[in-house]
Amino acid sequence: MYEASLNIGEQHSLFSNDLILGKFKAVVNNECKNSIAAFFVTNVDEINSVYALNWIIYNGQKLVKNRCEIAFGDNNILPEFGTLKDIWMTIENNTQRIYFVFEMFETIEYREDVQGFKIRKPGMAQGFELIRIQNIFLHVPLHAYFACDNFFYLSSI
Repeated sequence: MYEASLNIGEQHSLFSNDLILGKFKAVVNNECKNSIAAFFVTNVDEINSVYALNWIIYNGQKLVKNRCEIAFGDNNILPEFGTLKDIWMTIENNTQRIYFVFEMFETIEYREDVQGFKIRKPGMAQGFELIRIQNIFLHVPLHAYFACDNFFYLSSI
């Protein structure tokens, strides 16, 4: 239990250097390059190649596309959540970078009685969010529980 509590913090070194890539394949169209360049305001010519990964282990956490929900920011004090839709690895100027593509959820509130966040899929069509791997919170795995009226609860329990 003590080791698990240390792993939540950023300073613990047990998994700090873990980066294991799962199966991947080269992406031949330029859609990924254009999306990355647009989101991060970079030159598309600096991206030499893009690979699509099925899963990745980062800091001791295995992240599988289409199978996990992740917290990656905050909006008015409540964290933002999304379903991991794609994992891209790029080679940019001889530097390897990892990007995550998320389908966003709308965070409604934190519910003390279920020890989880009440979320729902946005009512209107919404685009995907693209972030760098360093910008996600990897404290604990999240589990989605379906409630009613299109609401879900995300909890670590």
